Amino acid sequence: MAELVGRRWTSAILLAGQRGARRFSEYHLSVPGISDRLLAQRLKEVGGGLRRSGAAPPAGHLPDLRLPAAAGP
Repeated sequence: MAELVGRRWTSAILLAGQRGARRFSEYHLSVPGISDRLLAQRLKEVGGGLRRSGAAPPAGHLPDLRLPAAAGP
């Protein structure tokens, strides 16, 4: 996963996921300047690294890219 985060645009995509983006269009609006092709590629790379089950997300929805919340006291 560390090698993915260092790639251009990946941090911005993860941040968009943290802020609630779930659909391609939401990610595209949250990451200005990225092309459709590159966004799709990065989402596949990042989502593939996070997917835990073999089931694909429903059509139109992308994997949840939010980071787990820190444990409270």
